[in-house]
Amino acid sequence: MNPIHPLFLKTVFVVLFFISTAFHETQAATDDDDFWLLLDYEPLQNALWLFGGVDDTDGNYYGVTADLAIVDVLHFNFSATEQNYFVQTSDLRWGFSGPISQYFSWAILKTFWGKRDLLEKNDTRFTLSFFYDGFNTWFSYEAGDVELFLRDSPRIRIDSISSDHRAYEAGLGYSWQIFYTQLSFKQHDYERDLSQLTRRPRLFLAVNPVGIQQASALAESEANVLLGIQVQDMSYEVFISRIKSAVTLESNTYATLHLAKTLSRQLTLGFDAELPVNDVPFSLGFSVGMMW
Repeated sequence: MNPIHPLFLKTVFVVLFFISTAFHETQAATDDDDFWLLLDYEPLQNALWLFGGVDDTDGNYYGVTADLAIVDVLHFNFSATEQNYFVQTSDLRWGFSGPISQYFSWAILKTFWGKRDLLEKNDTRFTLSFFYDGFNTWFSYEAGDVELFLRDSPRIRIDSISSDHRAYEAGLGYSWQIFYTQLSFKQHDYERDLSQLTRRPRLFLAVNPVGIQQASALAESEANVLLGIQVQDMSYEVFISRIKSAVTLESNTYATLHLAKTLSRQLTLGFDAELPVNDVPFSLGFSVGMMW
């Protein structure tokens, strides 16, 4: 059994300290704090987040996320993340979103995940959301394709393996005075049986080993749970995800702690720690959000 990373222990102690402090402050000021006067302000329309992090294997990631209002009822959404672990991976998303009415909103996104000429996954995602009195739910549908490129081999006369991809996601959440939670499940459907990559020796040898490793991250199903606490200008979140690989058919659990502090209406700082569950490297990240 792997020893517990000392940095992980320090992170847990820090999180427990913050949470205990938050509950103490909640008992003293739940009704009349000037922070809640911010709720009466006109909501800000634009947001820009910059983030990055490192793990204990010298890997790193960095990226940017933007939500920009073209007009009140139409926003442009953009996200770009670069991950440098065992293989370099890009995650790009762009599209539009907006409200339909007081209770409904919509979003459409084009997404790319992978590495050019190694593994490329392209999708278009449609999302419909509903909000009412602390309750929210959403449904998403994805359609696209995934392509895995092969090495030159005299035994195989094709350059790549491709498959159509469909995915369905449903989620729901609820917010109390300081607590909130979200549950979601996503099911992927591939035209080809991607698990054959590891069961057919000739095909397996034709694929770049890095490509196989990256393809293992293609999900067959995803189940997610988010638990959060909002106390004045601090938020504390635990995000747990259970993902089954479409290639290896193995399931892995991932857990992330997230802390965020609102310094003003225009500035928020965040801290993330991905915990070493299922031999996942321990990572620390930092983010800054700007709103206007």
